[in-house]
Amino acid sequence: MKKPDLEFYKKRREERTKQRQLSQRRQLILVATIILFGLTLIAALISKTSVAKIRSTIAKKNNGASEKKIVFAKSGSLMLYLPIARESLTTIGYHEAFNPRSFSLNPIGKEINAKRMSKNSVLKLKSESKELIYSFMWRGARSGPINSSVDIGAKAGTLTYSPVSGKVDRIRKYKLYGRYPDNEVHIRPEGYSDRHIVIIHINDIKVRTGDKVVSGLTPIGRIRQLSMFFKQQLSDYSKEAGDHSHYQINKIIKNGKCFIEP
Repeated sequence: MKKPDLEFYKKRREERTKQRQLSQRRQLILVATIILFGLTLIAALISKTSVAKIRSTIAKKNNGASEKKIVFAKSGSLMLYLPIARESLTTIGYHEAFNPRSFSLNPIGKEINAKRMSKNSVLKLKSESKELIYSFMWRGARSGPINSSVDIGAKAGTLTYSPVSGKVDRIRKYKLYGRYPDNEVHIRPEGYSDRHIVIIHINDIKVRTGDKVVSGLTPIGRIRQLSMFFKQQLSDYSKEAGDHSHYQINKIIKNGKCFIEP
């Protein structure tokens, strides 16, 4: 009877040991991969929830400001963002500015002659159109370009936001038409040293001179109820009371300071 080949059995045991160890390593890798995938999935869900909470917090902090910023006009390379939540918008009306040095604005959206349309037609077009709708409003007493200023319509008390990112340069009280108390807010947009954004027909001002503002997010003030004093031209286009906030871009020409010429 032959003696067993000890070397053969030794090598076979070593080979089986290596196979078991390799199998165990593969199982460990598989388990680790499953755990890692699970942790990644959980982290993603937590992150998604956190982002939703952050967005909700921002919206609450800004009293419902829309997260999606909408460009409603351009002036050269400067973009102007809708200063109110879109659902609060009644209509947009462009007209001539008093200041002959006001920059022209290029509207973004769909032009209509809302003055000649019925209220139902305007409301239907507004609800069905994916674009912003706007009109041009002629004022015979002014000689500047018809697109040198714009009225953004909404109900009185609607919170407005900065149309640009920049810095508040000046806040001033004045009398509209020399009779009605009103407020001016002047903002210098980032990257533009030759111009300033002028906002009027607002009260309950939320900013102070020197404050930095972010387009579409920083509250500026609330729309005044000027319709209680006199008929608003925008009412013919919005089919509402016509209350609004007014915007124009003026050239800075005097000592680098922001001001409105009478």
